Amino acid sequence: MPDTIPPEGVIIRADNGDVIRYDATGLVLRLSDRVIADIAARLQLPASVEASAETLPDLPEDIDLWAPQRHGDWVHFQANLPGAESARGYIRHIDGGAILAEARGPLLAILGIGGARTALASPGPARFPWHVLGPADDIGAVGMGGEGEAPLTAALALLRELTVEALVADTLITRRAEARLSLPRMFVRVETDSAADAGALATGAAAGNLDLALQNLVAAARRRKRVVLCLPCHKALHAGQLKPLDSGDMQARRAG
Repeated sequence: MPDTIPPEGVIIRADNGDVIRYDATGLVLRLSDRVIADIAARLQLPASVEASAETLPDLPEDIDLWAPQRHGDWVHFQANLPGAESARGYIRHIDGGAILAEARGPLLAILGIGGARTALASPGPARFPWHVLGPADDIGAVGMGGEGEAPLTAALALLRELTVEALVADTLITRRAEARLSLPRMFVRVETDSAADAGALATGAAAGNLDLALQNLVAAARRRKRVVLCLPCHKALHAGQLKPLDSGDMQARRAG
């Protein structure tokens, strides 16, 4: 008898191979096909299920992309795209649309409302263009400007221009990148109209479109099964003056 028991070995062996083995995790039984079929019948399961690979949709050509894999309604891949992100993980919906940076945690949002000067913006893109995003309604970060009603959409898009809110989001992500912290996706939108005072602004077209932006934000988070967190930002009146919000104005909405 050996002084020590080997960490793995065979307990029962038949002519056609090992029947019962053991290792550090426990016993390993090799069952016959007839026994497996009987177990499947008792559980009302098919005796054998062949794995079928999900169809991988076409991805944009001529970009430095590798290792694409489909997980449900999303394609995950690695890529080296323009911007400060460098090589990292990205995702894209199987129906197409924008490429988004892969990110953990909630979908963050910075929203603004005010007069016409609030919509002033500089040309994009952001330093982290795949993280600083807006609703995919072809309107951009500056919103509707009081002209009509914003469309509803669950998709996100890259920004063509950078409002104050977008610059704040880009700066926050830049600082986290410098500290080697996780980089969130951030939803940005500002809505404006020609209201002459705060009372008119609160009940005008800008407020209505900001509510639609919130609906798009929640829909985008649900699409990725994420929680929404609205960060404190500012409200700008028609005079263009900025008024900081207190911590009580922070909103957290759970997206399902």
